[in-house]
Amino acid sequence: MSKPAHGHGAELQALLQLMEEEDAGIWKSVRRKLVELGEGAAAALLRAADDTNPLISARARAVLEEINSKVLERQFQALAETPGGASSLEEGVFLLPRFAYPDYDSQPHRRGLDEMAEDIRKRLRRAREPDEQIEAVNFQLFEVLGFRGNRENYYDPDNSFMNRVLERKLGIPISLSALYLFICRRLGLPVVGIGMPAHFLLRYDSEDYQVYIDAFNGGRLLARHDCAQLLASFGFSFREEYLQASSDAEILIRMLRNLAQIYANGGEEQRASRLHRFVEILEKRRR
Repeated sequence: MSKPAHGHGAELQALLQLMEEEDAGIWKSVRRKLVELGEGAAAALLRAADDTNPLISARARAVLEEINSKVLERQFQALAETPGGASSLEEGVFLLPRFAYPDYDSQPHRRGLDEMAEDIRKRLRRAREPDEQIEAVNFQLFEVLGFRGNRENYYDPDNSFMNRVLERKLGIPISLSALYLFICRRLGLPVVGIGMPAHFLLRYDSEDYQVYIDAFNGGRLLARHDCAQLLASFGFSFREEYLQASSDAEILIRMLRNLAQIYANGGEEQRASRLHRFVEILEKRRR
């Protein structure tokens, strides 16, 4: 985190001395000014977050989260304003962990994806047919590396943060599908995301071969009638639009909304609201 901005040291120290202020109106003003100082106040607030006084610690953490949210708003805005492309989904998905892990550096994990793809590329030299290519990806991700759907704790927020998905080898349908997409894009395989209600899928989508892939269930292959049955199991009637390919923006927005709903269901409305703000930024650009 950054050190206090030059010229704001005295003001910051004065604000920090009011961290125990009991008057709600005064504290609201202090909090607003700390947020305005932004990253310049972060180092001091990180120290305050470890204070033995629980009030100071809680307030420091709350202000840090708000500052981090403002930083992420700017970063999602910058992402939304860049031209679309194959990498935009990956940029957004690796930006999202900073919501819960502000100091997260995605580069080691993204290099890890490169290495995964290279391992699979070796197998693809002997895999000429689409079904063989899918089998090669599935074998590496689900058999060798052990990625799987987190059935035991499906609504754990960490299932939506790609850093934690990669570290724990656990995820939900959309996060595991995003991982699968990142690998396939590195390999040049024609795989797209399918934003089916209640359960995100993938599709190998070449001119002469199509099959649906369920990353949550170990890369299980599905035909159209299997997708219809899956929809029915979730209470949905089949509609053709449910099997349309999703754009990068649609996938990222769905991930954000999923996570917001998880926080809302857990009573963390403030965090849910901040995630909805990121959705608004991305949707505004799409209009």
